[in-house]
Amino acid sequence: MDNSSIPWWDNMNESIPSSMESYDSYDFHYGVLLPNITDGECFMIHVLNVTEENMGDFVYTTAQRVILLAVLPVFMVLGIVDNLAFVYVVVKIPDMNTITNTYLMNLAVADVIYLTFSVGEKLLKYMVSPVSDDDKVLGLAGCIGVYIITDLAYFAGLFFVTLVSIDRFMAVHHPMSGGKKGRKNRHLKLITGTWMLACILSAAMSPAYAAFEEYCILWPKGEPYDSWSHVAAECVSVSEWSKPVTQGLQTLPFFASFITNVILYIFIIKGLDQSIERLRKHGLMKEKDIDVRNQIARMLIVNGMVFFFCLAPFELVSLFSMVDTLSNSSTYILSMETELILNHIGRVLAYFNSAVNPLIYTAMSSRYRQAFKQAFLPQKRRGFFRGVRTSFNHTISHTTETHVDETQTESKF
Repeated sequence: MDNSSIPWWDNMNESIPSSMESYDSYDFHYGVLLPNITDGECFMIHVLNVTEENMGDFVYTTAQRVILLAVLPVFMVLGIVDNLAFVYVVVKIPDMNTITNTYLMNLAVADVIYLTFSVGEKLLKYMVSPVSDDDKVLGLAGCIGVYIITDLAYFAGLFFVTLVSIDRFMAVHHPMSGGKKGRKNRHLKLITGTWMLACILSAAMSPAYAAFEEYCILWPKGEPYDSWSHVAAECVSVSEWSKPVTQGLQTLPFFASFITNVILYIFIIKGLDQSIERLRKHGLMKEKDIDVRNQIARMLIVNGMVFFFCLAPFELVSLFSMVDTLSNSSTYILSMETELILNHIGRVLAYFNSAVNPLIYTAMSSRYRQAFKQAFLPQKRRGFFRGVRTSFNHTISHTTETHVDETQTESKF
């Protein structure tokens, strides 16, 4: 094409062929096509022509604005406050320093990191650019750094939930295994190993967003578009193969963790039933034994359902997308519109999960409620924990350990 035949900005919308007025990208030299763009912008990069008709595909919709401005900030503030409060309670109250609570404290730290970086970067992008999910403000370093940290927190949270289930299983089936010192050393190694494994997996995910692609946007004439930047960017994968590989790295740990936790929950509940049956045979069963069994079962079911229900939609979308990419088929499991909607729902549910974990603990256990009171209401402290260790309103592992100490029979949890 002869450069002299290329229309100037004033007649751009009228002169561009209809085939170019959709989502297709095409290359022109910025000095010829867009003489008013500052030097260096739109230089030999993709150009997208945006019209009033397709505007909704490039800017934030009303629903997205509501989520960004009303929902996500609430989740972020609530999640950071209640997770840090939980960490404070575990550190402040000596009787809360159990192995299970140490895992939950690390889960709270992971949730704080996840909410801060994942929600924070979305709010930052919204404030800087009118383009939906514009990564220009991040740059290549931000693409790599922000998403590595987000993935790190995600994997750490997934693994610490599983460690909590393993610890509860051990408390039910092998309560006397190892001394306190041995258990402490073992769980410190598990915590360190968990964070290291999360680091390795998050680094392995980096090819999915380790490239930075800029593109030019031709907005319609008039306000407010005249003041909008013509340059936007996106964090993209370094190659075609990296997308399905990283999707597999993301989804496989989730489903492995889900299956593992379901199996552990079944064995825990069965072990509690067997322990109660042995107590009944020895004539030692009390009404509170049934109560503690029901409380443990409720906490397992509620915690598991909330965690995996909140993360499942996003992971299923990633799984379907990976299958579509590998199959290289012209038909897709999910339509583009359905995938986009489920992605938004999945992300919101993931943020919700990170925000409400400590609220679930306190709602399901009077021990946590009382510990929060002792930590934040000084007048409640005196004599509060007198006799608490003999109550059956403990956390799962703490409850079973206490029950073993009380019964002193062969029917140990």
